[in-house]
Amino acid sequence: MPVEEKSHLKSFGLKADFERDLDGNRTIGAVIEVGIPIFDTNAAQVAKAGSPGRAALANCDAITQRALREVRVARVKLDSAARLAEQRRASVLAMCKQNLMLAEHALKSVQAEVMVLLDAQLELVEARRTLNDLEHNVALARTTLEMAWEGWVPDRRPIGGGV
Repeated sequence: MPVEEKSHLKSFGLKADFERDLDGNRTIGAVIEVGIPIFDTNAAQVAKAGSPGRAALANCDAITQRALREVRVARVKLDSAARLAEQRRASVLAMCKQNLMLAEHALKSVQAEVMVLLDAQLELVEARRTLNDLEHNVALARTTLEMAWEGWVPDRRPIGGGV
């Protein structure tokens, strides 16, 4: 038999046997047992061989979903940080600049003290500091999105230890 056919034989046996039929005849002889898989389509072996591939595919799908979730979360964080910074720039910073301008006019017309002007300047500085913090958050969110989308490069310094 060719090798391919031998691999399908599940059992092979050789033994001696004694038989007596109804007429009283006795028979002694060798018995060869060979199991022939007529109905076996090797479905179990095929399923077993395919299971690592299916597991790897499921793992790949899970990793893809996790990466997409990270990108979506980073995108939402970037959008909200950018909107908050823009809102701060458009409303609070503009209002602080207008208050400073009004305080300067009031000081020039001797309707207010120097403390009013200093308070307005302090409010403007605080508004700018807060805006800088918000813009920093936007930059961090943008970096997080880039890392989630394209991957992370741990160190971009030149070879040789440059800073």
